[in-house]
Amino acid sequence: ASPLNIAVDGLRDVDSCDDQVTAALNGFDGALDYYTRSSSKHYLDGIRKPCLIIHAADDPFLPPTAIPEPRDLPEQVELLLGHHGGHVGFIEGGLIPVRLFNRVIQMFLAEELTGFGWSTR
Repeated sequence: ASPLNIAVDGLRDVDSCDDQVTAALNGFDGALDYYTRSSSKHYLDGIRKPCLIIHAADDPFLPPTAIPEPRDLPEQVELLLGHHGGHVGFIEGGLIPVRLFNRVIQMFLAEELTGFGWSTR
């Protein structure tokens, strides 16, 4: 039995789970309210330091509306939007997978640290 008095077997996808469980447990008025009020998009204009957002267009958990428009980003926020990558995926390679975002983050930090006089060799 669920403490929320819901039919757990009826939860068929992320949206229904967020609507009936996540939102209910955290004081939201359903999944849409949860998604809207929890979105980081509301805080992007407050970022003052260099920031890199890495996101995949095919993320199954976030709708396309979650992706910020470049015109809505402050100058110090860079959006790297991949066509593929799923939800926190970005894996490439063969038998030994390589996480693409590790290389991207290293390149971003190397560029930022160079501006502070750090050597990135």
